[in-house]
Amino acid sequence: MAVAFQGLTAQKLCELVPEVQLGEARKVMAAVHRRGQALEPPPALDGVRNKALAALRGRVHLPRLEVRLKQESTVDPFAKCAAASLARSRHFRRSRSSQVGL
Repeated sequence: MAVAFQGLTAQKLCELVPEVQLGEARKVMAAVHRRGQALEPPPALDGVRNKALAALRGRVHLPRLEVRLKQESTVDPFAKCAAASLARSRHFRRSRSSQVGL
């Protein structure tokens, strides 16, 4: 069963996937957080072995949300969004308020 990537520390990632060294885990996490880059198609990351990336792809996943509806407020600079999970067949809705344009 694959574990969601969000919320993992580099140390926890190494515990879940022993083929990945701590430095590699940090580089992969930085690439995902910085670029929003998923684990597939295979990214070319300096200092991360192909074997480590292959092991990660089988054991962790990066859930995605699809924005289904966005309502901008006429009163203030906020918007409400309804989203659905693309990673699983069970969909959920979440309302999130955020400032528009930031």
